[in-house]
Amino acid sequence: MIALISATKDEISSLLNTLTNKQFSNTDSVKFIEGKFLDIDIVVSIPGVGIKRAKNCTNTLIKKYKPQIIISAGFAGALNPKLQLGDVVIPDWVLSLKNADKIYLDNNLPYIAFKFLNGGVLTENSFINVKEKKLDLFVQSGADVVDMETWAIADAARKLDTRVISVRSVSDLTNQHLPKMGQIFNKEAKIDTKKAFGYFKSNPGEIFNFLRFKYVNLRKARNRLNSFLFLLIPVLHKLDN
Repeated sequence: MIALISATKDEISSLLNTLTNKQFSNTDSVKFIEGKFLDIDIVVSIPGVGIKRAKNCTNTLIKKYKPQIIISAGFAGALNPKLQLGDVVIPDWVLSLKNADKIYLDNNLPYIAFKFLNGGVLTENSFINVKEKKLDLFVQSGADVVDMETWAIADAARKLDTRVISVRSVSDLTNQHLPKMGQIFNKEAKIDTKKAFGYFKSNPGEIFNFLRFKYVNLRKARNRLNSFLFLLIPVLHKLDN
């Protein structure tokens, strides 16, 4: 079985809509969706944002389903200034600066008719919204993109001897200033109305940046991510069978 972990439904909404024979379950507070994708057995989990949730989800998923491979799929911010909005990155490795730990990921893929890039991904436990911070992290880590889950998934998976491939679609550029998303969204990646109202009241100039991110950036990143996953999953299934 192939497993897919994504922090939010929004990131993989097109893929979720194509699943058939869906069955929903809940184990140790982790929600799972089992289904068929083009007659391929797949299990999806959407744990929410952050390292702790991702690690707990991975542990539970592996023990329950014993998948051949886990796809860590979602958005990422660009650290490398050469990256463009919607670029798909398949990292060779993931790094946690806090833990001083680099984990090498599964990236042994045959030809896929979709342009993607290799490189590295840095996992941080907060959304990086300031361009100066992005450039600083690029110098420190050498990673091309930054996310909030891949290292946690890979760390849990290596302890349980399970392969991980990460697929990240660039949702914001190195030189792009963004609002403080932690002041707008909760850990389930849903807008916290009270917090968001207070934040935008104090920072009215951030409203345009937020709307552009939500309705332009994320739309392109989501479309590119899902298009790639539609091609990737059958390839992984063929390799494992």
